[in-house]
Amino acid sequence: MGTIFPEDSPLDSIKNKDERHVVDLLIRRLSDSWIIIPNFEFHDQGRDHETDVVLIHPLHGIGILEVKGGRISIDKGVWTHNEERIEPQKQAKDNANGLARILRPVIADPHLRAVWGICLPHVTSIEGRLPRGVTREQILITPDLEMMEEAVEGLFHHAYSRPDLSSSNMNAVLAELCPNVTFQYDSQTFAERARRQLQTICETQVEALKSLEVHHRVVVVGRAGTGKTYLAIRWAQSGLIADEGEPPKRVLLTCYNDPLADRLKKRFAPFLTTEDDDNPSESPHLVVGSFLRTMRDLEGMPKPRFANTEDNEYWNVRLPAHLIENWALVTEQFDRIIVDEAQDFAPAWIGMLESLLDPSGENQLFLLVDERQQLMPRGFVEPSTDAGWVRGELQSNVRNSREIARLARKFLDGAEAPSSLPRSEEILGRPASSEAELVEAVTAALDGARDTGLLPRDILVVTSDSRTRDLLRSTLGLVRVEDGRSGRVACETSHRAKGLEAPMVIIAVGAKGIRDNELYVAVTRAINRLDIIAPEELLQRLLPPV
Repeated sequence: MGTIFPEDSPLDSIKNKDERHVVDLLIRRLSDSWIIIPNFEFHDQGRDHETDVVLIHPLHGIGILEVKGGRISIDKGVWTHNEERIEPQKQAKDNANGLARILRPVIADPHLRAVWGICLPHVTSIEGRLPRGVTREQILITPDLEMMEEAVEGLFHHAYSRPDLSSSNMNAVLAELCPNVTFQYDSQTFAERARRQLQTICETQVEALKSLEVHHRVVVVGRAGTGKTYLAIRWAQSGLIADEGEPPKRVLLTCYNDPLADRLKKRFAPFLTTEDDDNPSESPHLVVGSFLRTMRDLEGMPKPRFANTEDNEYWNVRLPAHLIENWALVTEQFDRIIVDEAQDFAPAWIGMLESLLDPSGENQLFLLVDERQQLMPRGFVEPSTDAGWVRGELQSNVRNSREIARLARKFLDGAEAPSSLPRSEEILGRPASSEAELVEAVTAALDGARDTGLLPRDILVVTSDSRTRDLLRSTLGLVRVEDGRSGRVACETSHRAKGLEAPMVIIAVGAKGIRDNELYVAVTRAINRLDIIAPEELLQRLLPPV
């Protein structure tokens, strides 16, 4: 949604119903990076001016719209409104020039131009040639209002080069136009607004599938960003609610990788209980954690006699073998088990989890799956409906803003990217063919992000491989995602980045390149800013010249 300014301006204060209708459409159909100022009055060169709508965008620039309702025609170059002569072309041009004049000293740009357009909300088509000095892009009629974002961008792009309105310039312009309000424009605010919009869309999509929890075996599939983790959280929350007079339900929420598990733990921190609780029977019993670590600590599972070396052999061979060997000793049981990113699990692991269900309890197992994100194939196969499983599907991307979602959809087989998604703030590509160029480009990307006001916790660097990750950590002081609260930027491979998200993601592709499914994971971590640093051929594929 476009942002009306001042933000508490009531639409009913716009007396002209056609102007009110157009402003309402602008708010509902533009992305939230557009600032909309209705009925703006100003004084320039000894004259008072009033323009129906001022539009401002940090990338596209500044412009005005004059709205004319009723029956409009042009006869021999003369505009008429309900058969009375009018001059909307001159009025719009004068207002745009006047607005530019008062803003040039504000942002120290002597060449600033404001674009202008005329909106005719009751006109359905244009026949004949427009007068000199006005182009088709400057006339918005009823069909254009259906594709408002594209029409407004076409208006802004048709004639003038666009100014680069930095955060400070945006603040200065808004302070000049509406000096009695305080409005700070920065990338962090943009990201927070985009996140709120995406959360609303996500809740709507997930709500339809939440009702599947009445079944005992459920598998939900969905591409990255479709809301699987949010659905897992909702199922865990509702699983903790016991019927009156019934004992608390026992819920296990698990996934494979540690960063996602840590994110889930933080989400449920107030609900987590331990064996040392004074009254554990009076609290919902919830266990949240990564699969191997959690299974290692189940009641009845003996502690491994070998050292925890945290290397690949420990996690991929020794610990799984220990769990399987001693599984019959486990005594802990659950009523509901939810597995996020289940495509990372071996079939035997799914069977082990199923055996933890109390047959006299709720006996529910829910799997959330995206086989496109299967970075470590362990033989997972989606359960069949013939075996009694109920299947659901999440189809639309509700994590990434529009242009990022469309990139993932077009080039990496991502989820559908609905037009209702908020607009992405920025997608950049920086070529790098050597380690030195890669480090230099990542440094430039980080500097640019900080200049826009993003905090270190808002930035995630995702690398193509562990060598590139270690290089960037050592040379730039980047840290593991678990240490991101230290005030430094986190840097992980796509394997460990699964399930995470950040307002800005920087993808760093090393000399070995990157597989499409790993790139898919990396791209879909970004909410509204994406910076891809990679060899030229990959950039040309993902970000072809316009």
